[in-house]
Amino acid sequence: MYPLTSPSPQPQPAQPMGAQKAKNDNISAEDIAQFLQSAPGNSNSLVCEGHSQGQNMGAKVGHATTIDSLLAIEKSDENFHKHGLVRHLRKQIDSAVGHLLDESALVNNAHQSERASIPPVVDSLMASSEYSQLLSNVVEQVRFGVAELTTDTPKNRQPGGATALTTRMTSNMLPRTVFNHSNSINFSENCHNSFSFSTHSNVTNDSSSGSLSTSFMSPPMEEVKLIISNLQSKNSNDIRFNAAQRFNFLSVADLLSSEFWAETKCGIETALADNDVRISIIGLRVCSKVFKASPPPMTGEVFLILAQHLIIIFEAGNVPKLENPVIPTDPRFDLLLRKFRLLLQFKQELPSCWLRFPDQLFCNVMNATFRLLKRPKSRGAPHVTVFHILSLIDPSVQWFEKWTLSCVGRAQSIASMVKADLISELVLMFLEYLSSIPCSGERFPTSNLTEGLNAGVDEVLVLDVEASDEHDKDGDEPVTDGINVWDLQYGQFCHLLGVLAKLIRSNVGRNQCFPVVVDVTGWRWKELEVFNILGKPKDKVILTVETFTVLLVKLLGSCPRVGLSRLDFDSSATTDSQFSQFHLSSIACLLLKDLLSVPDIQDVVTDSLFSELIEPLSTVLSISSEGSLRLNERTLLNVLCLLSTIASTPGSRQLIQDKTGTYTSSNQLSVVVEIVQGCLSGHIRSSKTMTLRVLGSLIFFLRQIYRTCEGIQVLQSYNLHSTLATLRGNVAWLRSWNDGTMLKKEWDDLMIDNLLNFASTPKGVLLLVQEGVIDECADHMFRRYKKKMQVSSCEKFGYGVLMSQISISSPGMKALCKTGLISSLIENVVGLLKNDSQLDEPDIDIDDHYSRKNVSSLLKAVSSFHGLATILEQEEFLCKKCNTLDRLIRELVLLERSKSGELLTAFEEGHQVGLRILSMLTNSLDSCLLLQQNYRFQEFLLKQQGNFRISNEGEFILDANSLIRNKILVTSYLCGVEKRLPGPDVDNFGLEFPLFDSFPCPESYLGVRTVLSIDAENKDVLKLRELLANAKDQDGTIALRGIQKAMVAVCKTMSLLPIRVAAQTMQKIISLAVSNWNSVNMNWKLIENVPDELEALPKHIDGSVVTLVIHYLSFLIEFFQVSYAVELGAVLSVRYAQRLIPSVHAPTAKRDLHELIKRIEYLLNPTRESAKGGMKSSVQKTPVSTQFAGFDWFAATIFIIHECSLEKSFAFLRQFKPFQGSLLLWPARALPATQLPHIYSHSGYFVELILEEEFPHVFNAFTLSGCTPSQVSTRWLRECFWNVLPFPEIVLYVTTALVSGIDYQLYYCIAILRHLERRILLASTRGELLQFLSGDDWETFSSSMHGFRGADAIDYMRGLEGKFRKLVERDSDGLGIV
Repeated sequence: MYPLTSPSPQPQPAQPMGAQKAKNDNISAEDIAQFLQSAPGNSNSLVCEGHSQGQNMGAKVGHATTIDSLLAIEKSDENFHKHGLVRHLRKQIDSAVGHLLDESALVNNAHQSERASIPPVVDSLMASSEYSQLLSNVVEQVRFGVAELTTDTPKNRQPGGATALTTRMTSNMLPRTVFNHSNSINFSENCHNSFSFSTHSNVTNDSSSGSLSTSFMSPPMEEVKLIISNLQSKNSNDIRFNAAQRFNFLSVADLLSSEFWAETKCGIETALADNDVRISIIGLRVCSKVFKASPPPMTGEVFLILAQHLIIIFEAGNVPKLENPVIPTDPRFDLLLRKFRLLLQFKQELPSCWLRFPDQLFCNVMNATFRLLKRPKSRGAPHVTVFHILSLIDPSVQWFEKWTLSCVGRAQSIASMVKADLISELVLMFLEYLSSIPCSGERFPTSNLTEGLNAGVDEVLVLDVEASDEHDKDGDEPVTDGINVWDLQYGQFCHLLGVLAKLIRSNVGRNQCFPVVVDVTGWRWKELEVFNILGKPKDKVILTVETFTVLLVKLLGSCPRVGLSRLDFDSSATTDSQFSQFHLSSIACLLLKDLLSVPDIQDVVTDSLFSELIEPLSTVLSISSEGSLRLNERTLLNVLCLLSTIASTPGSRQLIQDKTGTYTSSNQLSVVVEIVQGCLSGHIRSSKTMTLRVLGSLIFFLRQIYRTCEGIQVLQSYNLHSTLATLRGNVAWLRSWNDGTMLKKEWDDLMIDNLLNFASTPKGVLLLVQEGVIDECADHMFRRYKKKMQVSSCEKFGYGVLMSQISISSPGMKALCKTGLISSLIENVVGLLKNDSQLDEPDIDIDDHYSRKNVSSLLKAVSSFHGLATILEQEEFLCKKCNTLDRLIRELVLLERSKSGELLTAFEEGHQVGLRILSMLTNSLDSCLLLQQNYRFQEFLLKQQGNFRISNEGEFILDANSLIRNKILVTSYLCGVEKRLPGPDVDNFGLEFPLFDSFPCPESYLGVRTVLSIDAENKDVLKLRELLANAKDQDGTIALRGIQKAMVAVCKTMSLLPIRVAAQTMQKIISLAVSNWNSVNMNWKLIENVPDELEALPKHIDGSVVTLVIHYLSFLIEFFQVSYAVELGAVLSVRYAQRLIPSVHAPTAKRDLHELIKRIEYLLNPTRESAKGGMKSSVQKTPVSTQFAGFDWFAATIFIIHECSLEKSFAFLRQFKPFQGSLLLWPARALPATQLPHIYSHSGYFVELILEEEFPHVFNAFTLSGCTPSQVSTRWLRECFWNVLPFPEIVLYVTTALVSGIDYQLYYCIAILRHLERRILLASTRGELLQFLSGDDWETFSSSMHGFRGADAIDYMRGLEGKFRKLVERDSDGLGIV
């Protein structure tokens, strides 16, 4: 066994006999080191044997063992003969016994064969004296090299050779000057890297640092025991220090081995507990590297060593007292900080190893951790606690958050805390400090507590365990200032707040840890408000989750100047970082934001939380100046930040709503609105507290409310949008408020950004259009969209929803076209198809994510009919038509030659992109008619299909383009859900679904023919007819209720409503409405006077009177002309009617429908020119797209329900027109009266409001997909659910809306979305939601809609009526034309 001191230099081995050996042929330490690094594990036995043979070089057993080790290595290592050690051995063998081998071989070969001569030669060599001398020399060289490698005195090593190599390899682990030996003991080493860990090192058991520590072999057990024995406190400082150094040089692999593990733990524990700071730091270093290299199951044992050591320190009271400031540069306190920094890093790594812990070890780690946190029993003056130190090195309580992140860690942590009775102790310390904090707004602590504290805040609170002394090297004076008692107690209080708040985040923590009962007998409360919140306790306090949350809110709003003693929280010099870390109000704000982000936390939060948050803001409206002096700017910002977080989160938003789900009364929200309007109007002036930043935060909070459907319903009456729009650009007002922190452009951009967020809802878009700022908002959105900027700090998604919302209406689309956003989207699509080379065909993938995203973004903007019509209209006036939708359609669909000369991609890819866009657009019936009117795409696609015909028997070439063309042709020729369209797979086409190149479509695409039930005679129908016949106009309410019940009974028994019964019901409802319009039901309010020519008509519908009226108007209607698109719509409708009612005569029905459309045109717009010449000139001057405002699908539905009767249909529509319900149920009726369709600004708005309330996950799926529910529901309602519901269901929809109330059109949309819930969520994950709901994949959509019946959903709709009818009625009062 070697002594702990360095071995003395050994003499060089003698030269082998028979030859002079050069010095460089000796086996050196460098050869051994290189050999051990690259050789397999058997090399350790070689070195150990060489080490032991130094004691007895003549033992034959030792020689044989060494040779066996070399032979084993030779068999396992293919590079054995390339090692320097082996090459030197061969040279020595050749020099020593080579000549003997040659002589013996010559003698033996002359007498026997080559194979038989080998054994005698070997035997003679091994018996020779030369071989014995060679073996002794080799062993001696190996022994000397090993001794040189294991030396621990760097100064004895000479440069070069083995010592130089060893020094290079172990430089990071060799001892350095850790201390200077002056009395002050300055730490000069930064060992931060030694305490740096990663999950990777633990998981992979990376012990490379240990393999290079100091040696390349396992030390004898006796040596390790001697090291541990010398570490004991009974020995002198020098012996203990040398032993600690020797302990540090041991290989980590040896320290972790099962043979030495018990001694390793004992050595670390002894070194950590040593009174010599130098030895304790070496113990920390060994503990650090052992933890880093240990496998996951052993990390818990290493952690326990350090944790139990710290438990002993605190339970023994060997920590500073709180009587005087704590000096961070004191060696003992600095050492304690280092130990806790290492412990904290252990805590950060342990959660990744928990699953590999044995159960008992897991429990021991948890119990030791929380036992350490307990406050020792009082022994006179208070001492520094664990929370004091943790608050210095981990102010944000990250370790506890990480420990409670997983279910396993959270459950075990809470169980251990309960077992240690730690919760009540934490609450007790929390209340002790809380009782001394003032909530009156004054500065606390006062300035006299900060005397002598000149060190930087970061030097005190974020002190590194291995802090370097670079300031000492620069000649600066060491820091002698201390951390005063207030700062330590304040840090502990903030740490306790963090632990308790993170406990409440989980259900386990709330259920097992709360409520907590604490004895407070004899306490004196400094703040009466806190005393009242706790229930005015006399002897006990019961702290519940609700109480703790209210206390946090109280600290947030009532402690504006409480924090670190050295900071002035009223000074502008205090940074945001210092506020967030050291300001009590800011810390409470961060904890509450984190707490309220938990989805299920709202169930345990009291309803008064919002009132408590609004209370600090109410002081701004107070005339007394004392209220404003209590607050500062930062406190108001914290309150508003928390309010904005609450209002932006759907789960937390209910905190500012009452039990009915609507927003609370104006007593709370109106406070914020009054402050904003008072500031903007000049009634409230700028001050040190009420700054421009606070005003911006106030508006930002209101913005989180009015960007939702519920919120804008509440704030609409305040006309906030008008105030913001008026203030924008007001230079005089900005000068009076601006303190130099914001430029005018920045303020204007902020106002426009706040106005833009009104566009999150259909009603908000209407307000922006009415205010005339939609263009500027769209321009602002496009500028931020190009920069890929986030909407705001509270919104998680981009501008997709805003763009989709604005693009639905015509004014919004005009604004988007002016900004260049639409051109940019088209340019992105064209950019995919451009070819820079005129020779090579471009290599593009139109199905990759980037290509699909660009095409999808364009389709979301142009999917609505009004948006598409507006784009085509705006493009008519463009001088430079480069990136236009018109160009895209003509070049990619119609394959026209580009006028600009730019080269696009090959025919297949470009044509397929264009067909996909056209396929999506033609899913809308009105868009299909508009595109056919402008481009005649049907004729072109039929011609293209004809080019793919290869035989007269109907055989076509099948490829992706021909299949999409076929789908477009079927969609544009047939309407209704009864049609059949196979999926895009080529295998679906063949005999069953043949391709075609001429109309009509093959019968296979028509699907199962649906024939409407004309009439029925069962008992429910007879009862309904009896009610219709006996109902008196004067008793409308009672008659209406009876009709509703009877109609539901018919639907439940027959699954559909016969159209003749439906027509009779509708006629009776109109009759009742005319007589009792003011009391019957909602939306039967008259909004206009009956036209003069109809005033003399009786209230009941009479065919002869209607005929007279028609003759009276015939000369006015004769010259009315309809556009080509309207004619196509009429043809499409009659084709559908003929399939539904086989008895319909197509030419007659077509003529009557044309006549009905003309009469409706005059009825809705009597001021239109009737002269044929004037009409022609109007057509010539106006672009084609402006002539088609959409086909009247509601009128076509009424026409089919009345069995294609012109007179009955017109009579119903004429009498339905004066009522308010016609504006919503009959979309064409409202078009001339408003800038935005009512089915969008009203119906679409309430569909979104109800959907967000009833199915928030479905609403979120729309948001994630960048589209809106109103985008889909507006098309459904405008087309009267054609291509969504079977026509019998459409009959029931129209009848139900007339009988039960027009708001049932909203409930129908919600019921359909409810039926498609699962499919919507699936489509949103694939990024195909809009395509799915538009029916682009018709096979999937039709199969998803299978099984929906309005009669089955009528009970669910009645439930929605009870919840939302009053709200819809109140908003509908503003609809109408005066």
